Amino acid sequence: MDGAILAGGERRRMGRPKPFVELGGRPLISWVLESLQPECREIFIVADQMEPYAFLGCRVVQDRISGRGPMGGVYTALFSTHERQVFVTGCDTPFLSSQVVRYLASLIKGYEIVVPCLSDGFHPLQAVYARDCLPRLCECLNTGRLGLIDFLQGARVRVVSEQEIELLDPQKASFLNINTPQDLVRAAALLHQRKASAIQGGVS
Repeated sequence: MDGAILAGGERRRMGRPKPFVELGGRPLISWVLESLQPECREIFIVADQMEPYAFLGCRVVQDRISGRGPMGGVYTALFSTHERQVFVTGCDTPFLSSQVVRYLASLIKGYEIVVPCLSDGFHPLQAVYARDCLPRLCECLNTGRLGLIDFLQGARVRVVSEQEIELLDPQKASFLNINTPQDLVRAAALLHQRKASAIQGGVS
């Protein structure tokens, strides 16, 4: 399985490019990259511009269908992968759990998509997609049907419940998206809490 990080999107709520917003002295996208490395053969970034990501040392592919939102990013990810499936995530999920990624990937056989569904709804940008999705994705893009949630309804989908996720990630921190400055404050507090717990665990 490959991993694709979607680095596009507008910056209206954050006010600056989210991939390079810093948490704990590191850009958000580097946290996501680190989480995917144990589980993915290759990790690549889907972006409108390639140069800003050169420092990360991984492949960057240009969004093939600019201006089509997340569905365009998923299409580009599937078009660009060398594997039969790809884990797709945004660049703003710094606490993505490698265990969650591994579990979702383990369920893909017989399905086109494996997607978590929590109390706040589906999370199609933290999901595994098989290349079998490409023809229908292309059809949706050509006809202007750009909603990933609607796309799920016509696919062979394995829905992963909140209870399944909680067994691996009790805080469901994998699904904390950094969309606003307030979200960044919450993430910093969670990071501080985790560091404090690690220190206490080391002392004991």
